[in-house]
Amino acid sequence: MSADDDQFSTAPGGTGTTPAQHVCHCGKAFIRKEHLRRHQATHQKPSYTCHVCHRSFTRSDLLRRHANLHVATTAPASRRARACDECHRSKLKCSGGPQCSLCGKRGVNCTFGDTAGSSSNASTVGAGGATAAPLGATTRGGKDELHAQITTDFLRSLTIQTAPASRDADDSRLLVSDETSLHWHYGNDGLEESFRRIVTRSPASLEADLKASDELKYWVSSCSTLYFERFHPHWLILHAPSFDIETESLAVSASIVMIASWLEGSEDSMDLALATHNLLVDRFFVEMSNPGANVRGKAWPIKLYEAVLLNVIFGLYAGKEETLTRVVLLHSLFVSLLRRVGMFSSKSAAYQQNTHFPGTFLPYVQKTQQEWNRLCFYLFKADTYLTILCNQPLNVQPEELDIGLPCSFALANAYGLDIFYKRYPEDTAGRAEHKLSSMLHNSPHSMTTMLLVEDIHIGLCGMSQRVWNVVQLRHIDMIVAQPAGSARDSILDTLNVWKLHLDRISGQLTAQSRSPDFKIKDFPLRAYRKDEDESQPAWRTAALARASSFIFGATLVFHLLSLRLYADPHILSQDSDQNAMPDPAGTIGHSKQVRDWRASKDGRQAVSHAVAVLKALETADTANPDLLDPVGRVAVSTSIDVLKVWVLSGEEACNCTLETSRIDVGRNPAVGQRWVELGGKVIVDGIALCTCSLDILLERFDLAASGA
Repeated sequence: MSADDDQFSTAPGGTGTTPAQHVCHCGKAFIRKEHLRRHQATHQKPSYTCHVCHRSFTRSDLLRRHANLHVATTAPASRRARACDECHRSKLKCSGGPQCSLCGKRGVNCTFGDTAGSSSNASTVGAGGATAAPLGATTRGGKDELHAQITTDFLRSLTIQTAPASRDADDSRLLVSDETSLHWHYGNDGLEESFRRIVTRSPASLEADLKASDELKYWVSSCSTLYFERFHPHWLILHAPSFDIETESLAVSASIVMIASWLEGSEDSMDLALATHNLLVDRFFVEMSNPGANVRGKAWPIKLYEAVLLNVIFGLYAGKEETLTRVVLLHSLFVSLLRRVGMFSSKSAAYQQNTHFPGTFLPYVQKTQQEWNRLCFYLFKADTYLTILCNQPLNVQPEELDIGLPCSFALANAYGLDIFYKRYPEDTAGRAEHKLSSMLHNSPHSMTTMLLVEDIHIGLCGMSQRVWNVVQLRHIDMIVAQPAGSARDSILDTLNVWKLHLDRISGQLTAQSRSPDFKIKDFPLRAYRKDEDESQPAWRTAALARASSFIFGATLVFHLLSLRLYADPHILSQDSDQNAMPDPAGTIGHSKQVRDWRASKDGRQAVSHAVAVLKALETADTANPDLLDPVGRVAVSTSIDVLKVWVLSGEEACNCTLETSRIDVGRNPAVGQRWVELGGKVIVDGIALCTCSLDILLERFDLAASGA
């Protein structure tokens, strides 16, 4: 009897004791729908091919089982007699070795305390947890055995066929519209409390709990889908193709549920997200304060590091003062820990690869190295965001990031070995050899041919420390506008170089998405593929939309940093709040500094960037609910402050209905730059920039920001 046959009871009308509700066209019926889908795959043309022997299979699980034949997976004699504690609790077959595949995936060591005495042939556990082999047992070489185990485990965990499955249209528990999102599950307080108890209990993973509850499993799966659809593209920290939330470490899977619940946006889901975050952060403080966590040379607990970074980023999005305060402390401790264990050093990474994560199987090696690179890459991005949000200096210095640039979005999201091997040669050559520290410290001109939008974004973020230094000195001297020729001009020049590269790539992407002569190997549109069918032209639209959202984020960072150089938002905001109150005579009082700033070229430059932020918002894809990240929202609020202060600090009477010689800075950037140089009356898309029209402009900001 096949594996499919033993999972169906009887067809309708049969005599089986358990009614089977899901019937295949061939007559077989199944109790569970997933068993029917697995059986239906056997009727299809084989679509999963072994990259070693080229044998084809109709199901991905059969291919994964077959892949084990190409690697040595037999456990040594010392481990065949019994399973480790984790495999025993999970009721799974233990693969053996110094560290079995399940324990390796969860980032824990194999232990044999809970199952002692369960087998007459059990090995003896000596002091310090070491397992003594029975008399006469033979063992294999350590590194070769570990290499074989790691390769096998990676093949088992790799999702061969597609990206995370979309929600089933015929399953009411997973019918999630844009309006309700994940809200369906919060009608049941038991689920929410169950998840909180699981996180409090802190098992190694959610696997056993998800097996015990179909409802919990559906909910967690929907959270995972929402995370990878909306959050993952902007913070590419996890390796999506090999991700399995059931066997993932609790810290990572709970962090995914936390972020997805926050993105859902209902009051109950956000409360659950904050509660989960607080539990996890408390655990992280304990874990990272342990002296053993700071020892160089030990295997990096990458899953712990990924979970900590996800919680730091969550704190940025939550925006609550108490949460942000704890996140700042967590981030500082986290950076100190990573610096201590050598995470920022390519030499330390090479040592880790050779000693603790050995292997030659290219997809596994690439996955491991890229997890480390992306962790540092997005840690630095989060660090710059904290600098901007909290007005503090960087914790991570650009010069210490001695790591290669991460691979492209397309390669990081190559679902399946066949797709990976197809995209790997196409990925931009030399990215891994080009150091992040070099890109951040030197001019981007040296790597023009390999620049991606993400690189430009992080390059702009890397300027935040220099901008912060200028703002701090300006606070000390109480200067709102700075004279030409200051150190600030060097920063502005570099910002403009990054912006030129961003505009160049934006033009290339648009042209390639429309050209009938476009080839898949051309750069850079191919770098933003995911799981789309590349034989259909529609993939270009999806890739362009993805890249455009990245361009939008980088554009707002550019304008925000420029705004902070041309106008101190803190001084302007205080002036607007404290001094812009009409007196009985109807006049508005402002400090001389602000009035001087308004009349200066700096003031006009600030207005120009504020208008550019408005135009970027209004032309963005309003169907994307996640365009505005925390720094993007700061850019919007800063732009509003600049326009309000510039308008309200004007001393002349408003005569917008009589003035005809105004310059429109909203329709042509070249015209706007002429106004910056020469001054004069100004309008934005036909609307006068004056007190009587200010509310109209601010309403445009509100509408555009709510759409993004």
